Amino acid sequence: MGQIHAVFEPRYHGIVHGNRASLVLGPNENEFGPYDLVLSGLCGCFYVTFLGITGKMQLSYDEVTIDITGTHREEPPTLLSHVLL
Repeated sequence: MGQIHAVFEPRYHGIVHGNRASLVLGPNENEFGPYDLVLSGLCGCFYVTFLGITGKMQLSYDEVTIDITGTHREEPPTLLSHVLL
C-alpha cells in the first residue's frame, strides 16, 4: 500500500499526491471527482485479480476493457447504492 497526501482549497478544488503520481480533484473538465476515484480504484483492483487468474491459467489477451457504472443516492448520505462492473 502507498500513502496519499491531499490538499484542498475551498469549493472542492485540490491536488492528491501519491508515491508515483499526482492528480487534480475538482468539479471542472480534466479534474477527477470522488466517485471517479472510487470507480477507478475498483477497476484497478478487478484488473489485478484478472491478471492473477489469467496468469495461473496461462491465458493470453491483447487488451482488456473494463466498464464500470456507479449510481449514488440522491438523498443524504449520498453513498454509492449500486455498482455495475
